[in-house]
Amino acid sequence: MADVFMRTYVIYVGPGQEYAVREFHILRIESTPVAGPVLGGAATLELARALIPAQADACFPRSPEDDPAIVETWI
Repeated sequence: MADVFMRTYVIYVGPGQEYAVREFHILRIESTPVAGPVLGGAATLELARALIPAQADACFPRSPEDDPAIVETWI
């Protein structure tokens, strides 16, 4: 995706306590993130964090206004 300005990675937790990691793209021409690929699923939060690329080194916990399924976001 040529106009990707930044990538973020969101860890979600499902009702059965399984985790999933999804990439989002912040485009130069849009302020709304565009959903990218699901990077994978994991049984624990630590295993989910291992799916996030090393260059994403800043972690933000879920904000009160976020979807309750969101655990944290990495940039």
